[in-house]
Amino acid sequence: MRKLIIGMWHSVNVEEWNQLNMGMINGLEASQYEKEEDWNKLRDFCNENNISYGIHSPIYGNKKMNLPEITSSDAEKRREAEKWIEREVELASKFGADYILFHYPFPSITPRQVDYEYWPRKVDFPTLKWNELSREEFLNLSHHIFKRLMDIQEKYKQKIVLEYDFFGEYEEEYLQIIEMYKDIQIVIDTQRLDVHKRAFPGFDPYPFLRKAAPYVYLVHHSTTLYSEHSKRHVPVIRESIDDPQYGDAHQYLVYLSKYNQTFHLHFEHNPTLVTEDQLKECYELARQVMFQRNS
Repeated sequence: MRKLIIGMWHSVNVEEWNQLNMGMINGLEASQYEKEEDWNKLRDFCNENNISYGIHSPIYGNKKMNLPEITSSDAEKRREAEKWIEREVELASKFGADYILFHYPFPSITPRQVDYEYWPRKVDFPTLKWNELSREEFLNLSHHIFKRLMDIQEKYKQKIVLEYDFFGEYEEEYLQIIEMYKDIQIVIDTQRLDVHKRAFPGFDPYPFLRKAAPYVYLVHHSTTLYSEHSKRHVPVIRESIDDPQYGDAHQYLVYLSKYNQTFHLHFEHNPTLVTEDQLKECYELARQVMFQRNS
């Protein structure tokens, strides 16, 4: 059964679940809990309510998100990232998660050309410039990483998914790798796709989605308001779809659905940015796209 998912990060919040699920949500994505007891409470809550859940790395943490730097140009950071990933996969298996998610590539890679109207000159997450990791190095690293992930996935019988991150000028290599290692599925972020298109000239989301579609397990769905008071992780509602101040998240979802009718969807948005009626509309819009072929 396909899942519509909302986030429940840092702790289980029953009141929030009751307020936000609206009878349409059947999954959670959790991240950065404080201790094992918190994960046990989440698992019990999900079992009691017949809800499945996945994990967005890191399993433990605080408000600052740190991710394993699996494609770092620093070999020691890569070794530590591999150890981190295996520890987290083992825990996810122990906790009974549907999946555990990591970003790939990470750090993000920026291309030669950058439009600084849409990309900050200083970012608060690790990045590599186009010339810090060669094409050959990226490809060799990717083969190693995916083989290692497949071994870890098999060892712990725990599904691993990789959320697509900015791959600089290595789109062809990225697609080659995910096609070659089909057992490791990917996550598409509709907000990231739109920033990618605007910030890095030359990237076209649609050919990328067409080629990546068979390997997509999950979509992280939200949009961006590009204005004087810009906002990220905005729920996708009807009035934003054709408004040029917003990204094209809905259009990406429609397009991807033409080529993949099995992926799940996580509303990775801030629900407080819209009214209760608009939030319901957001869910219904996504449901119409995801289930129209089955209706």
